[in-house]
Amino acid sequence: MQFAFVADDSDELLQKLETWGAFAPPRLERRGRQKELERFCLRLLLLHQCQNGLLSFPVKVEESENPDFVLTSDGSSTGIEVVEASDPREQAEWTAHEKRGLGFGEPIVREIDLMDPDRMAKFGALVEKAILSKAKKCSSGVDELLIYANTDWDDFEDLEWKTSALSGCNQIGRRFSKIWILSGGDVFTVSS
Repeated sequence: MQFAFVADDSDELLQKLETWGAFAPPRLERRGRQKELERFCLRLLLLHQCQNGLLSFPVKVEESENPDFVLTSDGSSTGIEVVEASDPREQAEWTAHEKRGLGFGEPIVREIDLMDPDRMAKFGALVEKAILSKAKKCSSGVDELLIYANTDWDDFEDLEWKTSALSGCNQIGRRFSKIWILSGGDVFTVSS
């Protein structure tokens, strides 16, 4: 495990998070930079927890591989594994689209079918797949999952829609004490 930082109170945590994990590498530059993306995701979770009084202080953050992070507070440790929920075909399409757009200085615009009647089911299936995959692979040191939704299926949807789409995930994720979801600007849990 590698030490990342300790924060004695919420003010110190917010100060540390101004720089730690503040940026995710661009899509075409992510190879070999997975830990930066994981830090970015954990930063969003820590900000949410701090702003909602869900953290005890002092809190120590350590980096490792399985789990990706260990948070220690009040004498207990919580292992957090970061995982992406995505469709490989969608990802390949986005990457190809961005590669074609390089050098033109034009914004990259993707088409999203907001009227697709299967959007909710597709979003739920991607998250379920991520949970099942990690439940099989991760070590016993993983207590919580932090899933970042890297898909268009949840774009422009509110928190109620997202939680409804994931209502069945609490049963398949019972191996974890908590499952956190990062979706657009939302951070929420799927209770297990």
